[in-house]
Amino acid sequence: MCCTRSPRASYRAWTFTSELEHRIIQPLRLRHSSLPAADDPTIPSPHAEVYVDGQDVTEQSPYPWAEGGMISTAADLDRFLTALFRGRLLPPAQQKLVFEVPKVQSAAGNTNCGGQRACYSVGGLLRHQLPDGEYVWGKTGSRPGWDNGIFATRDLRHRVVYSLNPTGTGNDLPYIKALVNAALAD
Repeated sequence: MCCTRSPRASYRAWTFTSELEHRIIQPLRLRHSSLPAADDPTIPSPHAEVYVDGQDVTEQSPYPWAEGGMISTAADLDRFLTALFRGRLLPPAQQKLVFEVPKVQSAAGNTNCGGQRACYSVGGLLRHQLPDGEYVWGKTGSRPGWDNGIFATRDLRHRVVYSLNPTGTGNDLPYIKALVNAALAD
């Protein structure tokens, strides 16, 4: 398993970035993934350019930093998702939680679940039901000008990594679900 640290490892102050690199980026060989410094708005080239109302917003404040400031490629995200689903990142007890959705009502005002029941696993993945009844699991994220995400069937038979320029309507979830449905349904 790639995420464990040897108890004999020399003590030093581990930062979030160093832990991310040591436990995930290096072991999975995510060669095009990084977490820039909290005050660094630049994106390594080549990269997509993103515009909102005609203004280039490609490089912007890294305010979300650890919450959503990682930079990656579709190939690296696919490699990460595959490792996560195959149990290469977490001990078995934690791995079980990745796909365990509590049997509770969805939070008031939660528009992501599209129903009364919770749709997020204890491990933070969104469970989405395809038109054919099969469930897919994934994670979304957005910044001004960007909507990004990864989804896959539990058995990894179908996977999708996407990056969209939002509509500007404030709710792009219907477009994201349509994309996921089209990409992952049998």
